Amino acid sequence: MKRQARALLAAALALALFSACSGNDTAPKYSSTQVDREVTTLSGDLQALQQETLSDPAVASIFYILQNLGSSLSPGNLSLGPATLIKVTTLDASRLVPLIQPVELLPREGINMVTDGSFTPAPPTDYEILWQVDPTTYADFRVDWDREPTVEVITRSNTRAERPVSSEAGLFIGTDVQNNQLLEPERVGSAELEADWYSCNGNYIDEPTMLKLGAEVGERSKLGLEAEFAVREGAHDTVSGSLAFSGKTDQGSFEQRLELSASGDLERDANCWFTDFNPTRATVRFYTKATRGGSTRSLEFSATFQNFTYDDDGDLTSLDVSGALKINGSVAAAFDGRLDDLEGDCPGANVNVRFADRTTTLQSWLTDNGLCSSTTASF
Repeated sequence: MKRQARALLAAALALALFSACSGNDTAPKYSSTQVDREVTTLSGDLQALQQETLSDPAVASIFYILQNLGSSLSPGNLSLGPATLIKVTTLDASRLVPLIQPVELLPREGINMVTDGSFTPAPPTDYEILWQVDPTTYADFRVDWDREPTVEVITRSNTRAERPVSSEAGLFIGTDVQNNQLLEPERVGSAELEADWYSCNGNYIDEPTMLKLGAEVGERSKLGLEAEFAVREGAHDTVSGSLAFSGKTDQGSFEQRLELSASGDLERDANCWFTDFNPTRATVRFYTKATRGGSTRSLEFSATFQNFTYDDDGDLTSLDVSGALKINGSVAAAFDGRLDDLEGDCPGANVNVRFADRTTTLQSWLTDNGLCSSTTASF
């Protein structure tokens, strides 16, 4: 099983690497050498644009929050404020919980890191952090958890917790902090979160069926983030997710997007908790584009996985794979075949990869690029 997982990871990463270092509608128009050259140029443009975006003071402030204050926002570490006692209705006898149980609350307080003090934020703000960015700049991060009323969920450890349904946040910079207030505030960032939670026998459980996050931050440059996750259950269950970054600077702009989707059979236990997902079809798409110095370059990688087969123990043994790599809108490489050697150390003997100048197998490509050999894989 361990070897199988390693082989599948090697194959998946190798196909993804075509989109990071190397359609089926037309024949490939790029040689393998041209693919390498185009990807190298695009990577250089992306790196320069991302570096300029991350140097923006407002963007740097967000990373300060994530690095130094993220633990206080983690649901597993929420200990701010008194616990609320509520009455709990149990789902069934196998998961009896106390009728009076503390609720793990979302953080609701103000933290002034300039004075090392605390305060009560002004409504509608629920959570607020003030800190000094540099000798002349101060920042204020505000969160409104309950733009729509929050919900209480039952966790896997049989406790109760508060979760958001619709929340928003803002990042401001100003000239000073006095009396727990930012002076001359200027909004330089915003975020919105929407969420749905699985309902089971009249109770919400701690499993989202939908999450959607959108954010933008920046003073001189702009950094954008979009993330989505959804579970849809019915005749055909589907699980999908996407993650996208975008940026605008004086030099140009960039965007990157990863999309994943799978359909199959989703399994839940008697208490509605997710236990397993058996896919029948899955797709992956990665897209990136950079505009810099008056020129625009793009790359798109897409792959479809289907016809999964399993052994008697339920372990994946083989699957069909097909897809393409596009550069600047034209097919640069295409691949298809059956991954039926997942138990081996170097999979892909029956998956063909086609460039304009040559055709090779995934296994040969892995070996030629030093990612695996005939005896071991480098993953």
